[in-house]
Parts: sequence; structure tokens; C-alpha cells
Amino acid sequence: MKRIALILAALLLLGACTKDQYTTDKRYSRVLVLYLADHTNLYGSINSNLSEILGQDLPFRDSDKALLVFRHPVLQYYSTPSEPVLFKVSTDIYGKLVCDTLKTFSTDSRMTDPELMRSALQYVKDKFPSDHYGMLYSSHGTGWLPEFYYGDGADPENEVDIWESTSSKSMGSHVNGDELDEMELSELASAIPMHLDYLIFDACLMGCVEVAYELRSTTDYLVASSAEILTSGMEYAGLVGHLLKDAPYSLLEFCEAYYEKYNSRTAASQTALVSLTDCRELDELAGVCCELFETYREPISTLGRYDVQGFFTGNHPWFFDLRDILVKAGASIEELSRLDLALDACIPYKANTPRILYTVKVDTFCGLSMYLPSCGSNFLNQYYKRLEWNKATGLVK
Repeated sequence: MKRIALILAALLLLGACTKDQYTTDKRYSRVLVLYLADHTNLYGSINSNLSEILGQDLPFRDSDKALLVFRHPVLQYYSTPSEPVLFKVSTDIYGKLVCDTLKTFSTDSRMTDPELMRSALQYVKDKFPSDHYGMLYSSHGTGWLPEFYYGDGADPENEVDIWESTSSKSMGSHVNGDELDEMELSELASAIPMHLDYLIFDACLMGCVEVAYELRSTTDYLVASSAEILTSGMEYAGLVGHLLKDAPYSLLEFCEAYYEKYNSRTAASQTALVSLTDCRELDELAGVCCELFETYREPISTLGRYDVQGFFTGNHPWFFDLRDILVKAGASIEELSRLDLALDACIPYKANTPRILYTVKVDTFCGLSMYLPSCGSNFLNQYYKRLEWNKATGLVK
């Protein structure tokens, strides 16, 4: 416990960090960025997760592998403005934690601002050149939904006028006094200046096909949950070993560790749905779904929220099992076989606990959730047309 306290003190007190200069004459074999958008009520949980990471075997300071952290490292109430800081964590030859401050941003900066993300990651790309980048994004998440729609649960009064100017700001969350902010999914993709080997979302409801398809040109692999994630987050024990080892990365082992951590629990704490998606294979899935959506457009339009496997809790019926939608719409065995081949190609791993928060029974899980237009609204349907997944498949006409 004493060591953990010292680790947190080193991170939270910027004066304890050293200022380091990095040149581009060195290439790194692996670079992992922890993008912790923690200016929210998740601040304490993210602190705990980070402390667990820092208690592991970190790269040596002069290693060709780098672990970079971007967050608000100031101990204060999370809604109070503070400076987000990018720093590198490592150990010296004696095993002592080294915290090198790389770049400090203004107090007004919001980690949900795509310009801030672009600036921080461009610094990473310039100062830590590598052929292999990975990123873990930890914060809130509401899949592909429009800004604040998940919390409000109501359509705007003037639907057409508003959806034309509304962005899908469902990534992360930033609290500043009474002000809230989220990031647009398409902005996230454009704010990442380097190609990622993998992107991990430790954020609720991001394991939907709409998110994966939007990011298919940004990352090779996506790790996410189709359901809510408990505030304690994914499994951080062994994370450095899983994600900074030589290729191939142990993404599957990371997913397994997350699932096993929560599957061993009971009641509401036994909650985990996780999938590993190969985004490079999603176009084939889109092609199959495009044909099936057109063939079964009428039966899909009549499905109710209790007809299909859902992964949502409460009155948030916007996340259903992609395969089960087509099963319940009446797809033939031959058609489902084609669908399964496409799903198998892009979902190397998936796992689920029997229930979500002890309230939602999980009978089937293909690895990706999807919107069911009949359980949405005219506002959401019109908005959905803007997503890349809908452009490719024509789910909503």
C-alpha cells in the first residue's frame, strides 16, 4: 500500500516529475498511449486502475518501448478545471518509478476536444516515432448515439432542424462546473494522426458495429464492450505485459482476463461483455448485411424490443445483437451461415457473463451490437443515415 501511495503521489504532483526532451533520432518498437479522459465522476476509478498499472513491470527509461499517459493529474474535485498533462512513465535501472512530463496543456483544455487529442497524439507521433502504436481510451461512452441523447432519452422538439446540425458526440465526457462535453465519433477518427494497431475502449456500450465500422481505417483491432462496464473498469492487472510485448500483441489474453475477472463474481458485479474485432474484415460483413437488410427489411421493421437480444439496461433500447436481429427477422440457415463466416472473420474473440447487472439475461452474443430502427425514433433514424455503417448497408432508408 505504501508503494502504491508513493506511485500516485508521483503522478498527481507534477512537481515530482522531471522534464525530459525527446528527439526523433530514436525509433520505438512499441508505443502504448493511455488516454484517460478522467475529468468526470470516474476519476477515482481511473486513479485506481492507473495505480495498478504503475505497480507492474514498466519499460526501462531507455527502452525502445514507451508507456505514455495523458490525463488530469491534479488531486481535486473533478469538475474543477485543471491542466491535462502528457507524460511518460518508466523505471530506472534500480526499479524506481520515473515520471517524465512531456507536455502540459492549458487549464481550459478539454480531453473531449478533438483538437486537443490531435495535438497530444501528434506530439507522440513526432517524438516517439514507431511502426506500432496502441491506445486505451478510458471514460464514459454511449456508442454511436447523438450528443447527450443517452442521458436525456428524448427526441428534440424540432427533429429535422436539429439533427442536421447535431454531432454524434458520444465519446468520453468532460465535466467543468455545470458544463458537460462529449466527443464526436467521426472527430475521434480524424483526431488520431497515426494508424493504430489496436484501440481499446474502457467505456460503456462502444462494442457496436457502428463504432467499429466508423474506425475501420483508424485501427486494425478494436476491443470494446457491447454493454455497460462497471465503474471499476476492465482488467488492468498484467496490462503492460499484454500490450507492450513484442508482436503479436496479447489482445486476446487481455480480453480473457477482463471476462474472467468479472465472470468469477456474483450478482450485479458479474457483468462483462467483451469482443475483439478485426476492423480490416468489416467490409465483408457490411456486404453480407447489406443484402440481408434489403431482403428482410419488412420483418426487421416489425421487431419489438423484447423480440431480440438486447444489451441495454433501463429505457435505452438502442443496442441489440446484430446476428439475433437477422435470426428473428427470419434469415435462412444458408444466409445465416454466410453471416457467420463474415462474423467469424472479424470477431476473433467474444465472451459474456450470463447477465448484465443481474437484470438482463444474455442468451446470445455475436460480438457486435447494432441499432434496431423499429425500437428507435424518427429523429434517431434520420440521424443514423449519417453513419458510415448505414451508408454501407442501408439499414435505415
